[in-house]
Amino acid sequence: MRPFFGIAAWMLCIAAAVPVWAAEFPLYGFDQAGSSRELSLEQTFLTLPTAQGAAQSIAALTAHSRFDGSWGDAQSARWLAERLRSFGWQTELAAFPATVESPKRLTLELLAPHPVRFELREATAGADAGIPFAYGSPDGDVRAPLVYANYGSVSDFAILAGADVAARGAIVLLRDGADSAAQAVRNAQAAGAVGAILYPDPADDGAGRGATVPAGPWRPEGSTRRLDVAARSPLRIPVLPVTPAVAQRLLQSIAGQPAPASWRGGLPAPYALGRGGSVHLDVVLRRRTAALVNVLATISGTEPGTAVVLGAHRDAWAYGAADDAGGVATLVEAARALGYLYGSGWRPKRSIVIAGLDGAETGAGGAVALALQHQLPARIAAYIACDTCITGARFEAGASAPLAGLLREITAAIPDGGGSTLSARWHGATGQPPRSGDAAVFAFQAGVATASPRFAGPFGVDGSALDDAAWMASFGDPGYARHRELAQIIGMLALRLADAGSLPQRWSAYDPVLEIGLRALSLSVKRNDLPLDLQPLRAAVRDFERSAARADARTAAGSLPDANQLDAAAALIAHGAAEPINVIYGGGNQILPSIAAPLAAGNEGRVEWGLEITAAALHDASNALERPTSSISPLP
Repeated sequence: MRPFFGIAAWMLCIAAAVPVWAAEFPLYGFDQAGSSRELSLEQTFLTLPTAQGAAQSIAALTAHSRFDGSWGDAQSARWLAERLRSFGWQTELAAFPATVESPKRLTLELLAPHPVRFELREATAGADAGIPFAYGSPDGDVRAPLVYANYGSVSDFAILAGADVAARGAIVLLRDGADSAAQAVRNAQAAGAVGAILYPDPADDGAGRGATVPAGPWRPEGSTRRLDVAARSPLRIPVLPVTPAVAQRLLQSIAGQPAPASWRGGLPAPYALGRGGSVHLDVVLRRRTAALVNVLATISGTEPGTAVVLGAHRDAWAYGAADDAGGVATLVEAARALGYLYGSGWRPKRSIVIAGLDGAETGAGGAVALALQHQLPARIAAYIACDTCITGARFEAGASAPLAGLLREITAAIPDGGGSTLSARWHGATGQPPRSGDAAVFAFQAGVATASPRFAGPFGVDGSALDDAAWMASFGDPGYARHRELAQIIGMLALRLADAGSLPQRWSAYDPVLEIGLRALSLSVKRNDLPLDLQPLRAAVRDFERSAARADARTAAGSLPDANQLDAAAALIAHGAAEPINVIYGGGNQILPSIAAPLAAGNEGRVEWGLEITAAALHDASNALERPTSSISPLP
């Protein structure tokens, strides 16, 4: 069966098709009395988060580097736990084991034509920021000629082969950014390379985009991006990130025909196709098992079997102001305000948990421990993510479809400081939940409804020691007003989700998404004359849409049990593959990914499997929504 090109474009999740609900009374999921109480409570809440408090939290968190397992990482856990405890939250440190790596020996030398031993530290980094390295790189000591391979895609290596430039036996120099670093290195490995050097090109996040630090938000040539290249199938070749300044000297050592125009970046170097001078790359990492820590702070609900979790990660590659001290600071402001309400007598129906996660930079270990290994005694009703959530002033958001309408309603209640509301300033559609990082574990593996509101802007210093408090104060959020507004949004989401009689999720929001997916699938099957029976899938979709409408009506009446919704969300995660699959949302904004992905690859047998598991998951979700009460244990 041949691959069917173009299917990914047809399977794009057109998020704008998800309807937007206007404000209503009574509030969705509340009765009239509950709505009045809730609106009054929310008006009080909005007055409590402050920009000054966020600035103070970021200053405290960025005082030290916080890489996983470091002293600064542990200190941030103690600081956050003490801070949340002072607001009246019940706080614990929940440990989980993780492999921690750090550089033992990193060497990069150009041996010919002119010997150079390169400085690998960033130009302006503090001593505790360490030397940039690639987490998950194997050890290796290699000497080989250098080959430039653009972003390291499969097509890039095909272009090299077509130009009679062999990557086999070479150390490849790659621009970091078009694909995941791990995938680019796997491609290099498959092409026979013996080592990989990655660098951020100024055309992508440096001077080619605008003014660089300290004059602007983009990356200067003395800064690089630390990398996570750990993979399910471990790499076999050593990997090292370097600065653009180092990459420029390496590029200048390669002679050959000019590279294609799309390969040429922003450095004053030839970007040639050829085998350059000999390079010595030596990578040796220390590895140990450490106990990393999630900080979990709880306001207990009157029905504590379910919890709304607000999460950000404390760890960072270095000082991590935007990634992710800003997220933690935002949650601290929301927690301070919620703690005040709790101290004044308010009691939520569902528990609310603030999660200061660890291990995010090296595989989302903290999210896995919380979402999949049940560090909480309660089932998680929703996860509100704040990961690299403030890098500018443009508001945007991703969310599981059932939460999209609630997110719109909340932003309509948040003043934007200019006489309008955030909703009026929010011109884009609600996208999918993030496909990477902590939020992805909840949305795509645990089956938890997830929302990720954020203020976006130019973030040229990702993964570097320049992501610090000075960058945030100068470029990310001068005045910290966006931190206050995001704390208001996240706290309001927590209040609405925790207080409602029934979880205020709109399951019918999946209808347009599923219809787009079905239409694209039907068109592809017809165009390619495939022997596929789509009728069972269509029947499952129609059954799910009818159940979703009835569930929404029960939610509006406050009579749909939480367990029905949580079981339905869990049912949409299919198991039995290499990893869990969300049958509605997939990578690259695919819809119905267990069908779309093998269809694009031409794997007919896998397409049949995808049709079966998707239909079965939709039927199971429908059954869960329809049950009068849940028959599934509280923790699956």
